Parts: sequence; structure tokens; C-alpha cells
Amino acid sequence: MLRLILYALFLAGFVRIGYAEESLCASTDSVRYSCERHVVIAIDDISDIANDRGQEYSMTRSVLRYLNIRNDSINVALATYGTDPFTSYTSYSSTRDTVCNDLVDLWLDNRPANDVTPSRKIQDLVSNITTKIDLNNALLILFTKDNEQEDVDATSGMLRWHIHRGTFKSLSAIVVNMGNSSFDTWLENSNVNVNSWNNVDYVADMIGRYVCGK
Repeated sequence: MLRLILYALFLAGFVRIGYAEESLCASTDSVRYSCERHVVIAIDDISDIANDRGQEYSMTRSVLRYLNIRNDSINVALATYGTDPFTSYTSYSSTRDTVCNDLVDLWLDNRPANDVTPSRKIQDLVSNITTKIDLNNALLILFTKDNEQEDVDATSGMLRWHIHRGTFKSLSAIVVNMGNSSFDTWLENSNVNVNSWNNVDYVADMIGRYVCGK
């Protein structure tokens, strides 16, 4: 019985966190950046430390607050990877409320992790979302916790292969790096790394500026 009570309280806390995040995300008071851009935000959804997972979602919410999400401006799709099944994703949306609701749904989903290498995680992400989301001329904001340099380098080769075979063109990316690896082997337009988590708003603003080329 005690276990059931604790589990119910745990779920209630998740719901409160989710709706608080949605409320902050839906506000347009902090919008700073406006441009015509398709943006895919991919969240590394596996973590044994709840704070790491929560930090990624909080960062995503902060990024969304700074972007002018509208039909004639920024369209956003969300994805999570590394879970079972491998990838969750949403279609591009130009409606802020829809994007914020999708973010809360992904947060509450909290799927179990797959025991695969980091390069396999990102390979599955790209392979799955390219069948549902058009990555041509898009910006990929990639949150990652990868620490194995060999896997990061292998992922670089996988991205080059997809570009050479024409899976997508003119893809650019910003890597939000919670791990210790270097992404210097990635494509020139994909090696913007952010690895400071001391100030969420500062990092979110940096990402927002990159989205619109400020």
C-alpha cells in the first residue's frame, strides 16, 4: 500500500511539473528571435539521474520561449531518442500551444532506455525521423549525454553518409553536450557545441541566436 501511495505521489509530481513547464513554454513574453526556419529538437531521453532528464526538458522549454513559433516564422518538431521503442517524434508545428503540449507529453511518457551504443542511438534517431520529418534545410538541435569518443566519431561518419546519399541536404546542427566528448569530427556546419549548464537561460539564448543566425 505504501508503495502505491508513493507511486501516486510521484505521478502527481510529474503532472505538476509537466503543466508548469507547459505554462512557461506557452508564454510569448520572452520571444526574442524570429526567422523562417524549420527546427527539430532531439532529446536524449535516457538517464539514470532524473535531474539530467529534467534539465534537458527545462532547457528545451527555455529555447522554445525565445523562438517566435508561427506559421510565417519558426516551425518546430520534437523528437526523443534512446528509448524503447527507439524514437518518438512529432510533426512540424507552427502553433506554440501544440509544441508545448507535445513537449509535456514526451516528458510524461518516460519510456525505458535501450541498451545500445550512443552512435546507434543517434543512427536510430536519424533513420526513424527521416521517414516522418523533412530534414532538408533544417536545423537539428541535438541534446546528448554521450561520453564515448569512438561512438561520437562513428556518428559523424553516419551523418556524412546520409548527406552523401541525399537523405537530407543543407542540414545544420547545434550539439547541446552534457557529456565529455568532442564533436570536432562532425561536419563543419554541425560542430557548434554547448557544454555549459550553469546558466540555462544563457545557453537557451545562445541556441536561439544560432537558430536565426544572430
